[in-house]
Amino acid sequence: MHAPALPLLLKSTTGWVFVDLRSILCLRAEDKYARLHRTDGSSLVVLHTLNDLEARIGCNARIGDLLFVRAHRSSIVAIHHACAIHDHQEIEFRNGERISFSRRLWPLLRELA
Repeated sequence: MHAPALPLLLKSTTGWVFVDLRSILCLRAEDKYARLHRTDGSSLVVLHTLNDLEARIGCNARIGDLLFVRAHRSSIVAIHHACAIHDHQEIEFRNGERISFSRRLWPLLRELA
């Protein structure tokens, strides 16, 4: 079953934008805000904290075939876009980008995979 490509309404530096959940690769903290990285290689600064985004996206739970997890205190990742996990420390995405994750996340990744 596929989840609908529900848009998430976020405030950016240029105004309010709708972001398709399927297009999110990861979110990284930047001071009080976050940088949203998309699967097409583009990024966008959003005026929300990672804690706010974590609550709005629904981390650590499946949304159809989508799965977002709080990988580290400074990042949220879309596990459904991952292709590998290296040395129990890094998640690799299909585009070659890697993001570190906390050791505490490893049991959750194994459970959710």
